Amino acid sequence: YKRALELEPHHANNAANYASFLDQVRGDYQQAETVYKQVLNLHPTHEGALLNYASLLTRWSQDYAAAESLYRAALMYQPRHVVALTNYAHMLHHKLKRTGEADET
Repeated sequence: YKRALELEPHHANNAANYASFLDQVRGDYQQAETVYKQVLNLHPTHEGALLNYASLLTRWSQDYAAAESLYRAALMYQPRHVVALTNYAHMLHHKLKRTGEADET
């Protein structure tokens, strides 16, 4: 990932995949968050970055307001995205106890 980013530092997919690697493999949540922010700064509609960053925030920092914003952004661009809908509903129900909204999502 690092070599690919050196060659193409603004390649959104590679950067988002690297952030996911940092989160899920290395457990380096802070660095993953930094990379997700960089990706979204350059490509605010990047579906993978929006969804994976929302998931990271839900699991790691418990910043549910920011995670909800990211899920809503992803759904604004792709309203029928099943993974976004499911993950958002899961957060609404399990973390925020907003069962009615989760049921409708």
